[in-house]
Formats: sequence, C-alpha cells, structure tokens
Amino acid sequence: MKYLNFFFFTLILTLISIFNIYSSAFYLKDDNFCVEFEKIVVDIDHGESQIEERVSNFDLYSDNRVKIPTIFFDRGSDKLLVVGQGFSGRKEQQVYKTKIFLDYDIVVFDYRWIRSYRFYLKPTTIIHPYQKILLEEKDEVLTVVNEIKSRKRYTDVIGLGECYSNFTFAMAQVESEQNGNPLFSKLIMDSAWLSLADFINEITLDPVLPLKPQKGGTPKIIKKVLKKKYIHKCLFNFVKLFVPKISSANYLSQIRMAPILFIHGTQDKMVPYETTFNRIWDTVVNTSKILFITPFEHSYNDKDKATYKFICDAFMSSSDLKEFKKLVRDIKI
Repeated sequence: MKYLNFFFFTLILTLISIFNIYSSAFYLKDDNFCVEFEKIVVDIDHGESQIEERVSNFDLYSDNRVKIPTIFFDRGSDKLLVVGQGFSGRKEQQVYKTKIFLDYDIVVFDYRWIRSYRFYLKPTTIIHPYQKILLEEKDEVLTVVNEIKSRKRYTDVIGLGECYSNFTFAMAQVESEQNGNPLFSKLIMDSAWLSLADFINEITLDPVLPLKPQKGGTPKIIKKVLKKKYIHKCLFNFVKLFVPKISSANYLSQIRMAPILFIHGTQDKMVPYETTFNRIWDTVVNTSKILFITPFEHSYNDKDKATYKFICDAFMSSSDLKEFKKLVRDIKI
C-alpha cells in the first residue's frame, strides 16, 4: 500500500508541477463590511527609481540539515516581507515582487522539493511522501525567518504566501506561537487551499486541472460524464484511499497572534470561491481576518499589480483592520 501511496502522490505532484475573465469589480469584505471598486488607478513603480539595497544569496540549513537556498533583499527597512511560492515554484519566480513592494526588506527561498529527482528518490520520501512534502516543510519557513530576524530587529514581519506556502506558513505560525515567539505579525494568504480532499474533488471533476490550474481544460463531454453523481463519488472515494487527511483548517483555526488578509479569485478553479473558500474563512476563529476578492484565477490575483500592491501595502502599514478598512474605503477611484 505504501508504494501505491507514493505512486499516486508523485503522479499528482508531477502533474501540478508542469505549469506553475475579468468580472466587473474587486471586493474587500468581512462578516460586517463590504466595499466594491472597479480598480485602483495608480502608477506602480516597477523599480526604475534608485533603491539602496544589498542583495545576498546564501544557503541555510534546517536542524535536520535540509539545504535552503535563500535570497535576501536588505533595503534598510524595519519591516520584513517573507514571500512563499506555490508548489513547484522557485524562489527566482517570486523576485518580481521585490519590484512591487519597494519599502520592505524581502526574503525568498526554495523548499526541499526544488531538487526534485534527488528528493523524491530518497527512501524516506518514498516511504513517507506526504510527511516529507507537506508536514515537515515548515522547517524551511522557521529556519529562514528566524535567521533573518536574528540579524535585525523588525517592527513587523509579514508572510505573503501563495497557495502551497499558505499551509507551511500557517503551520510555522502555530508552532512559533505555541513556543511563545510568534514568527509573523501579519499574514497575507493568496489563493489559500483547504485540504487534499478538496483538491481531489476538483481534479476528479476536471483531470486537466493539475496541468492548467488557471483554466482546466477537460473536454466537456468527459466532464459531463465525470459530474454524474455516482461516477464522481466512486472515483473520488477511490483516489482518496491513497491520500491522507491533511487540511490547513487544523492550523488556521489555531492562529491567534497574526491578523490574516485572504486574497482569492472568483475564477479560481483549484479552490473554488463559492464552494471551498467559505469553509476556509470559517476555520479562522481566533484572529481577525478580512478578504480581498479579485476577478482572477488561481494564483493570478496580482494580475492587476497596482491594485494588488495597494491592498497589500494598506494591510501591511495599518495598525489594525479598522484602519485598513478606512484606507480602502477612502481611496479615490
């Protein structure tokens, strides 16, 4: 059974790693507040202005001797932005965010699976694939953030995660809070996911989704067959036999010391807003939270970079959600 588990696990992750509609408006909302706007009309600085920064490339090692290639952008700021990529993404693919967020020190890093073939062929990975991929990678987050924080005193440390990294950031935050030393002061969760079971549910309805997470693409006639209740139920239950019960809800529900800005697209097919995101929202019960809704696809919420920058900057610079809401409500559009 363990080898079947590894086969299905590797198949799913390989498909996802191959590829890493506007409606009329954006929304910012929580349980008691909602503001609608078409877009933020501001010029975004793409890095043409001169910024004094020191860029360092170095390797860190976790307590388990996992190598973590890291890039640190030191702008002399008292705020640190930790950027985490989606699954299969490399740290270099997140460097463009240093051109969007100019007022922060920024750190990006690689997870252990970036050295794919060597990692996947290790005996420990073959025997315990989900343990090694999902449940231990908080070690990379803890190692990197604690190292940067040890070099410099920051007033705020903000985690900006995309899809996969939201899970590792949440795990690391819970562990650090329990140890009395919270890792992040704020969290921005872009395209957060709920559970492996929910991924399976969507993939068994549209098997092309792992290859094209923004659009999908299974022929309509096949999707029509897969949507038949008894077929979908049988397929879903079969695949679920090989996948453990791993959910971000277990960690999101325990976060107490970092307010969360969720960013989610109404066109997200991997984590559908209408059916799945509301359950993600409901799991957060011990910290303040707010949601920015875009008209975009999974992990494409920064397609309108000026609006994305404004919302994130406003959240990161606000002392609390009340101030953040006021900044957004008062903006001229």
